[in-house]
Amino acid sequence: MTRNIFDTIIIGGSIAGLSAALTLCRSIKKVAIFDTANPCNYNVAQSYNFATNDGQNPAEIRRKTRLEIEKYNSAEFFLDEVTSVIP
Repeated sequence: MTRNIFDTIIIGGSIAGLSAALTLCRSIKKVAIFDTANPCNYNVAQSYNFATNDGQNPAEIRRKTRLEIEKYNSAEFFLDEVTSVIP
């Protein structure tokens, strides 16, 4: 049985979670990102207050950020809902 060991687990793969993941990957940390692919801003046309992305479509921001994360080869994405956490 293969066991994955991560430095950090992020619950939520929207803009904030992906931003944290990107920073951690740049710091050479192994990161797991759990997301349901059902963001709360799904129907929003534009997002604001994100550096260099003001007024951009949130789905496009997520897509571009995910591509940046994938360049580091230190993150794994899980399409799943986290319902509890056991330390």
